[in-house]
Amino acid sequence: MNNDIENNSVANSIEKYNFDIVEVVKTSFKMIDGFKGTFWSSFGVLLVSILAAAFLIGFIFLLLGIEPEATKNVIQFILLPISAPLAVGLYMISTKYTRGESVSYKNTTDYFPSMWKLAFAALLVIIIPLLVSGLILTIGMLLANEIITPIFTIITIILFIALTISYMFTPQLMVDKNLGIWKAMETSRKAIFQHIFKILGLFIAFAVIVLISAIPFGIGLIWTVPAMHIGTYGLLYRIIFDDVELDILK
Repeated sequence: MNNDIENNSVANSIEKYNFDIVEVVKTSFKMIDGFKGTFWSSFGVLLVSILAAAFLIGFIFLLLGIEPEATKNVIQFILLPISAPLAVGLYMISTKYTRGESVSYKNTTDYFPSMWKLAFAALLVIIIPLLVSGLILTIGMLLANEIITPIFTIITIILFIALTISYMFTPQLMVDKNLGIWKAMETSRKAIFQHIFKILGLFIAFAVIVLISAIPFGIGLIWTVPAMHIGTYGLLYRIIFDDVELDILK
């Protein structure tokens, strides 16, 4: 019963949400005080854990006589049960912070009990955009026309980017709203496609800010990367799925 109420609330929220790109960016930077340390320590937990696991798996492959170059992609998939829950832990730290909840680097590991479900969802989020865009590209290549093939190539790139972004909130919806894998994917896709160009604009705005901040020896990244996470996985998520106005979050 509670899940049905939650699902209806999410569905109602994604039908009417809207936001201003400039206001989201400005609010994100206003909120980074007191968050930078938590973010970077959490990111450190994620990075060290994944590197340690990758090193261990690579070492085992080496003992088995398997060439490291041949196992790069395999290791990435083997790491999914570790990287997926850690990643959503980092995302949820940003979400909970914008809710005014107390967060720390320890919360990065909160979702290991759901590691296999999150890993399978991460696999689908990777494979589906590849399959759909690959199918479109194949059709374009089969037509083998000097005009049509380049058009299909451009469509493939745009579609791949759009689908990849559209599934970005899948793991958060699974752990935060208790949605199943496919329900979470479809909810994320429908919500983001509703304002896909505006959301792309938000990502581009943050990307430009992050790139510029990296110019002076990368020092500016200390502020811009946490702000980007607050803006996307915190503010944007809450505007879309928590049915809150940006003014409330300032």
